[in-house]
Amino acid sequence: MFACVLPTPVLNGERENFTRINRFTFVGDKGKCFVGTLYTSLDTITMDNEISNVDLLHANLHALRTAHVDGLMVDVWWGIVEKDGPKCYDWSAYRSLFKLIQSYGFKLQAVMSFHQCGNNAADSCYIPLPGWVCKEAESNPDIFFTNRDSKRNKEYLSFGIDNEPVLNGRTAVEVYRDFMQSFRESMSEFLESGMVAEIEVGLGPAGELRYPSFSNSQGWRFPGIGEFQCYDKYLLYDLKEAAKSIGHNEWGSSGPADAGHYNDWPQATGFFRKHGSFTSDYGRFFLEWYSGVLLKHGDTILEAASEVFEGCKVRLAAKIAGIHWWYKSMNHAAELAAGYYNLRERDGYKPIAKMLARHRAILNFTCIEMRDKEHYWKARCGPEGLVRQVTNAGWDKGIDVSCENALPRFDRAAFDQILLNARPHGITDAIPPKRRVFSFTYLRLGPELMQENHWREFVSFVRRMHAGLDYHPEPDKYFKPTVPLERSKPLKAFLEEPAIPVASVPLDQYHVPLALQKAEEPFFSQDAPGGGLGAQVESSSASFPLNLIAWLWHGTGPSRTVKQNVQSVYQSDSDYKHTGSSRGATQSVQDFYQSDSDNKHAS
Repeated sequence: MFACVLPTPVLNGERENFTRINRFTFVGDKGKCFVGTLYTSLDTITMDNEISNVDLLHANLHALRTAHVDGLMVDVWWGIVEKDGPKCYDWSAYRSLFKLIQSYGFKLQAVMSFHQCGNNAADSCYIPLPGWVCKEAESNPDIFFTNRDSKRNKEYLSFGIDNEPVLNGRTAVEVYRDFMQSFRESMSEFLESGMVAEIEVGLGPAGELRYPSFSNSQGWRFPGIGEFQCYDKYLLYDLKEAAKSIGHNEWGSSGPADAGHYNDWPQATGFFRKHGSFTSDYGRFFLEWYSGVLLKHGDTILEAASEVFEGCKVRLAAKIAGIHWWYKSMNHAAELAAGYYNLRERDGYKPIAKMLARHRAILNFTCIEMRDKEHYWKARCGPEGLVRQVTNAGWDKGIDVSCENALPRFDRAAFDQILLNARPHGITDAIPPKRRVFSFTYLRLGPELMQENHWREFVSFVRRMHAGLDYHPEPDKYFKPTVPLERSKPLKAFLEEPAIPVASVPLDQYHVPLALQKAEEPFFSQDAPGGGLGAQVESSSASFPLNLIAWLWHGTGPSRTVKQNVQSVYQSDSDYKHTGSSRGATQSVQDFYQSDSDNKHAS
């Protein structure tokens, strides 16, 4: 069995240089289980491209090696490696760091960090985007996300320039691809040896697939709803074209005028309040477009990553934000502002899970340690239901799901909640659990964790996390051995897979209401407003043709009108069927990602 006796690492009183432990399961060549990883501090590599405090790092690595920790997570900062100019990559410090890690026998999870560090409460240092990118912004500030008041957010490049050659002649996608290609070439020895076991691709602010709708640098404070970030000229042009393609030019001039400001509450806005305009024809159009742009961005970048790392024995991963405040409200305002079109009658996370499935990527989610009752009740927080919804979305689509804690916690209640979410079906040494978290990341090692009572709880937690993992008689069947990465499934072939039906109407028009989904796969807490799983959901229909996919993915509008009125939703055994009337429309990627593979549709 696993022995969890970790000696105290040397801290030297340097608070900002503490390393952070991340525990998650790597799976090696013969099904061997690797558990326990260390997340190096955000500034392990300094802006001068040097390893920060080598002696302290050695001490911590030695302590963690003695403790049977098997790997480390490292942020590979774009703002450090390519800071000197376009395609001027300096990997020297990271090569030294990787060699040091390898000398201790650790595995490594590398995070392609294309965002700025320093905009979030947990950020302990400041690492901007490359200087040459910021210089480009002086003459073209629209490369950054922009809110309704024309305030720029420099945390991540706007999704609107993914395919615009505005970065010294390259598109954003090309810049990210070139960076990852250089990483593969410069770190080939670590990739070939299997030391680098996972590549997490940063897809937005804080490395998460979302818009920067809530940012401390913009004055946001919890539990504000945040703001839509679609006012740079590139996204506004996309919005205009989307509205034009469905015959509503008036919807394309701007985002919602009544959506409030960063620190507003939903009921203070015309858009998110009860019976607000988010449920109107225009509101559904805007939210479909807004979330569709996010989905397309993640799909495009992950496809580039799969091309770069094809053949390497690594897994790709993408992180989804745990936006739990206002989750129990009818409007889900904070999620909508971040790009997650998630409502009671519309699952906003299954489209993301389906997109990740195309790239065989791991869905990494946060706030696994949180409980509803720990949060301010007026903010309608629902982390428990959110974790269940997102993890089930991933499992339903056949992908692996990883999790991490959002805040430093050292109490038994938090550890128990993590165990509950990580293994919802419990522990067995005979049959692999049907649903379990593929990996878990624990943040973080510091003086608080090393306090005697905190440490005792943590040691107990690690032992319980390892229960059933080290002694399984057939690990090859229990785990998933790492194999060479394959390129993303071709979009056309993926669309034609018979096991996944494709619909040609917007998700909110045919999606099985969450209130009617299987009881063993809960999505909402029972105390959620309206009764959780028992809530009654009103069927809705749009009075306008909403099929933006052809525009989003091929640059043209829909070929004909699509109208779908849900006539009935009923359950027969465990199979849900929908009946309705519709006219044909071009099948498309967004429709595919937003179709529900568990349901059958008849039209």
